[in-house]
This record gives sequence, structure tokens and C-alpha cells, in this order.
Amino acid sequence: DAWTPIATSGAPAARSLHSAVWTGTEMIVWGGVGAAILDSGGRYDPLANTWAPIAAGGTARYWHTAVWAGSRMIVWGGEGVAGGLGGAAALYDRASNAWSYSGSPLPGNDPPPIARINHTAVWTGSRMIVWGGQKPSSMVVKYSDGASYDPAQDRWYSTSLNGAPSVRDTH
Repeated sequence: DAWTPIATSGAPAARSLHSAVWTGTEMIVWGGVGAAILDSGGRYDPLANTWAPIAAGGTARYWHTAVWAGSRMIVWGGEGVAGGLGGAAALYDRASNAWSYSGSPLPGNDPPPIARINHTAVWTGSRMIVWGGQKPSSMVVKYSDGASYDPAQDRWYSTSLNGAPSVRDTH
């Protein structure tokens, strides 16, 4: 029961306010802030003690959330170069090392939650649920709502506010 140093060769640049997910075999680190807002990351394989880079294209962001959805990482929200990020979810496919965007407002789709930071996202096994948070660049405006995203249907669903928890962020 001891700490073992991990490889630094090939590791992504130092960062804060990033996300990390576990795939079952690798840790994926994405986004955050270093010398600038980052559109980069890496995959760490603990058995081989190696890092592999991730293709750029997930939109530079920090204070976002990410979940592992079985074969893809779904990244949503946060703050980017031009302000708050809402709308479409960024999906990273580990097998192809490529990004795509999904969940845009389409006819028949509930709208995605408005842009936010300091929110929470969890994976249910079939949907990502986003809840709470605060308006980017605001310490005052906080949210007590959310939505769920189904990547198989590329669709957002509004979350009921009946009996919902009170306003919260950084939870």
C-alpha cells in the first residue's frame, strides 16, 4: 500500500480546473487552464505506465464536466475563450481519437441546459444528467435545474423541477 510515481513522458501539460474520467482501463484528462484555456488532454494507461495524446477539437474549456459513456467521453458546459459553453455536447471517441458534437437543439428536442459552470454531471448507464451550477462569469446567478442527454438518441430531456433540490453550485 504505497504511492508509485507515474510516467511524465508524453503527459499533458500541467493544468487545473480540468476533467478526468475512468474508462475501465485508462484515465482520460481533458481541458482546464494552464498558460491558457486548454483544448488538449491525454490518456493514461496505468498497466503500461504510458500517456497518449488526445486529438484537439473538444473546445477549449474549464469548469466543465465529463462522464464516461461506455465507449465515449461526453464533455459539457464550462467556460471557454468566448464565455460560457452550453448547447451541444462534445463527444470524444477513444477508438478513433476524434471529437464530434451532439445534442444541438433540434425540432422535437427539449433544449439543452443554458451554459453553466460549477455544475454536476453523472452517467446513469444510458444518459448524462446535468444539474445545478452557476452562470459563467457570475458569482450571483445560480441554478436549480438540469437536463439529461441521451447520446443514443442525440436528444436532451428536461428534468422535472417537482421536489427538486434548492439552488446549488460547486456541489
